[in-house]
Amino acid sequence: MRLFLALLFSLGIVRALPFHPAAGMRNTIDAFPGEKGKLSLYLLYSALTMGENPDGEGNYLSLDLINGISYDFSDNLSLCLGIPLKYDQADGVREKAPGNLELGLKFTKALGRMGYIGIYPSLYLSHKRVQDSLRVLSTGTQDLGLEFVWSIKGERGPSLSANFGFYNIFFRRGKTAATDLAHLSAGIRYPLGTLSPFLEISYDWFIFEDIYYKVDKKLYGGSPLRLNLGADLNLRGINILGGIGLYVTGRTVDGTPPESLYIFPSGNMKFEAFLGFRKDLNFTARTERKKTPKKGVLEGYIVDSATGSLISGEVTVNKRTFSAPEGYFRVEDLPVGPLEIRVSAEGYRDSTFTVKVTAGTTVTHDFKLVPEEKEGFIRGKVTSSKTGKPLAARVMLVDLQGFITATDLEGNYFLQVPSGEHRIRVESEGYLPIERNIVVAADSTLKLDFALLKPSELTLPVIYFDERSYDVKAEYSRHLKQIADLLKKYPQLKLEICGHASSREGKREYLDLLSKMRAEAVRDYLVEKLGIDSTRLSIRAYGMLRPVAPNSTPEGRKLNRRVEFRVLTREI
Repeated sequence: MRLFLALLFSLGIVRALPFHPAAGMRNTIDAFPGEKGKLSLYLLYSALTMGENPDGEGNYLSLDLINGISYDFSDNLSLCLGIPLKYDQADGVREKAPGNLELGLKFTKALGRMGYIGIYPSLYLSHKRVQDSLRVLSTGTQDLGLEFVWSIKGERGPSLSANFGFYNIFFRRGKTAATDLAHLSAGIRYPLGTLSPFLEISYDWFIFEDIYYKVDKKLYGGSPLRLNLGADLNLRGINILGGIGLYVTGRTVDGTPPESLYIFPSGNMKFEAFLGFRKDLNFTARTERKKTPKKGVLEGYIVDSATGSLISGEVTVNKRTFSAPEGYFRVEDLPVGPLEIRVSAEGYRDSTFTVKVTAGTTVTHDFKLVPEEKEGFIRGKVTSSKTGKPLAARVMLVDLQGFITATDLEGNYFLQVPSGEHRIRVESEGYLPIERNIVVAADSTLKLDFALLKPSELTLPVIYFDERSYDVKAEYSRHLKQIADLLKKYPQLKLEICGHASSREGKREYLDLLSKMRAEAVRDYLVEKLGIDSTRLSIRAYGMLRPVAPNSTPEGRKLNRRVEFRVLTREI
């Protein structure tokens, strides 16, 4: 029996202590989801002093040592257990005793952009009544409570929580009175890295003032108005909670004070200092990491691509379909890595998105759907430019995510897209991808066939120069335009411009310089006159090292005074 009581004292918790790291406040319970399998241990110390008690006596000191434990059965269901150890000292008279044992169960639910809501029913048990000269340390009753909780957290910024509840709702020993005490609290918490300062205010009031003096076994607790300022610090896996509280009240009944530490008849302000510690353990998560692959969570909103308003729809992930009422959805236990997400809504075009899911985190993504009206079609065939055979390829819109399809065995494809201007892209493994600007008319079909080339299949022209010259002759302008068109057609294509010279044009140092200037002249022509990005072009001077014909004849020397192009893009 002694061992059992010692265990309860060391593992207790009270409503005033936060159950989860997201709240981090003194009096306010948060509604944020927990973490399945997490066990949290708590310890909170609070001290309140006053100059004189309601009987005119001075030097009053009250200490509470609150130990606790909570366990998350799931992300939405948590069990809490606690008991405070209380100590009072007033003019040399000391009294200490365990307070009422609390059993609480918290259930929460996500509301999309409205945050989270939940309920927290609680049961308070006491084996006997303990009271000193001022307050009741233990009631000797079995009391009930019910809190309604709400929380919301921005992507970057503060989180808000609010509670509204009643205590001793159903029964108390020897009495049948209805609700005695109502509670209202709200708080704001602002995360700054590992430190999260918070500010909260709470108010308690008695529903039936003619009852709470008649039932002296009830521990009412709390003050009419409390203001707490503190901070929550995460230090190497341990959360440290600390701050001060300000208490204000002027409530009296026939000049007799209520039986509570925090309710004083004088109307003076009273101050409390509190310091708490919390350690979170998750043995279930450690075991699951060994037995099962890591999972992630995906949540998001379905919105109209034009107006940005939320629309109701469905989301299909891994052959499982989830409804998204009012546009919000949340899917848990997803495998890690890229996933194809199919999103549909009545009156909108079905779309497919690729989202990367990360282990142990929640990925948030907005899915934009285009209305079904004003749509057109694209169909065609993708083949090899060299052989004419059909290719397995992907066809997609570059400017609008989610519009993608694959060719069939005959190389044919079909794509339904919004009408208007788009940029289409076709890609196949081992081939240069093609991009092209297109215009799709509403309720019509645009036929587009694509012939893809491998980098090694490109036929590139050669530019020839006069002796000891690096000027690009006008007759080669059409050849350079052909190079520019290829670069624009294949966005991933990069070329090396190779300059050469004949051995009869000068000494070796001069020939190296001349071949470099010829390559630079071709590059500048492509960049300045034809609008090619210079980062896709590189130059290299070979001098007379790579002749294609003998330098002993005029015809051979003419063939050696040249600029050639070499494909740098090998893997597509």
